[in-house]
Amino acid sequence: MTAQKFNIYRFFFLVGRLSIYLIPFILSILLTAAFMRATLYEPANPKSQEIFSFIVERGSSVKKVGQELVQQGLVKKTWTFPLIYRMHGQQQKIQAGEYRISPSMTPLEILEKFIEGDVVYYGVTIPEGATIKDLPELLERTTLVSKDQAKNAIYNNKLMLKYGITSNSFEGYIFPDTYRFTRPTTAEEIITKAIETGKGKITNEMASRWIDLGLIYHQILTLASIIEKEAGNQQEKPKISSVFHNRLRIGMPLQADPTVIYGLPNFNGNLTKADLQTPGPYNTYLNTGLPPTPICNPGLESIKAALYPEDTEYLYFVADGSGGHKFSATLKEHNKAVQEYLRILRGDNSPTPVEQEQEKEKKEPEKKPEVVLQEAPTKKPIAPIITAPSKKPALSQIDPIKKSPGPAGNLPPAPAQGPSIEDVLRAQ
Repeated sequence: MTAQKFNIYRFFFLVGRLSIYLIPFILSILLTAAFMRATLYEPANPKSQEIFSFIVERGSSVKKVGQELVQQGLVKKTWTFPLIYRMHGQQQKIQAGEYRISPSMTPLEILEKFIEGDVVYYGVTIPEGATIKDLPELLERTTLVSKDQAKNAIYNNKLMLKYGITSNSFEGYIFPDTYRFTRPTTAEEIITKAIETGKGKITNEMASRWIDLGLIYHQILTLASIIEKEAGNQQEKPKISSVFHNRLRIGMPLQADPTVIYGLPNFNGNLTKADLQTPGPYNTYLNTGLPPTPICNPGLESIKAALYPEDTEYLYFVADGSGGHKFSATLKEHNKAVQEYLRILRGDNSPTPVEQEQEKEKKEPEKKPEVVLQEAPTKKPIAPIITAPSKKPALSQIDPIKKSPGPAGNLPPAPAQGPSIEDVLRAQ
C-alpha cells in the first residue's frame, strides 16, 4: 500500500517537472503552425475581388515564378511558393501559359492551377479562302502576336524549307480552322499548327488520287484554291472542279477571274478589260494550265473537289443570280446563260431573244405534212449500222492532266473560249 502511494506521488512529481519543458514545446508547435498557415496558406489579400493576368514563361524555375508572384502582389513572401511546391507538387511540373489569378487565392490554389494547366485560351479562326495577305491583321486582332511578327513568320524561308515548300510564302498551306493558343506563343507556332493540321487531313487515298491524276500536292492546293474562290456554295464545288479538269485536259485556258485578281498588286475591287489583257503568271485568260501557286488557303471540301470532280461535259459556268452558277457544255448554251444573268443584273423582266423565239414557235399553228403517194423504191439489202464508241473517258478514269502551253500533240483543239472580254466583264 505504501509503495503504491509512493508511485503515484512520483508520477505527479515527474509530470510537474516535465511540464516545464512540455508547455513551451507545445506552445511553440501551435505558434509555428499558426505562422505557417498565415504565411503559406493564407491569400495575399483575402478581400480582393481583382483578377490579374499572370504568365508562366517556358522554362521558368519555381523560384522565379514565386518571385514574380510576389512582385505582382499575388503571394506574400518569395520563399513560400517554392516551399509549398516541395510540400505538395514536387512530382508534377508547372505548365507554361497565361493564367487568371486573384490575390484572394491561396498559394496552394495558385500552385494547383499551374500544375493542372488551367490556362487562358485565345481563339484563332482562319476562314476558308483567306489569303496570306489577310493573316497579319487577322493574327494581330487576337493580341497574341504583332502584325510584324506574323509577316516574318509567313515569309520564313527556314520554316518553308522544313515543309518542302518551294513557293515564296505559305499560301495554300495554311489550313482554315479555329485554333486555340495561350500566351506565350509565337507566330511561327501558329503557322506550324495550321500547316500540321492541314497535313493531318490528307489521307493515303487522297495522296494516291493526285498521283493518279499526274499532279503533285502543290498543284492540288492550287486547283482547290481556285475552286474555293469560284464556288458559291459547297454543293457545286465538284461541278466547278469538273469544268477546270475538262479545260485542263484539252489545253483550254481556265479563265478564272480570282487568279487574275490575285496577281494584281493593287486591286481596287473593279476588274477591268485592261486587267484581263495584262500579261502575268496569274492571268488564266492569257495562260493555259494552272497558275504557279495557290491563290488562297482552301478548305477540305475544296481539296476533295479538286481530287474528285463530277463526271460532266461542262466547259463553262456563269453566276445564276441566286448565289450559284449555271453550267454549260457548249458555247451556245453558255451565251444564253450569260444573257440571262445580264438580264437579272439589269432587273429586266422582259424575255430574252431566245425566249421570244421560243414563244413565237408556240403561237404558230403546227404545220401538218402533206401526204404524197410515191412509188415504193426498189428493195436493197440493208447494210449493218456500226456506231463508233465514244473516245472520251469518264473523269474517274482520266489520263493524267497534261501541263501544256496549249493544244498540242494529239490533243483535240480547244473549243471557243466563251464570250468576249466585254461580255465577261458585264457578267461579273
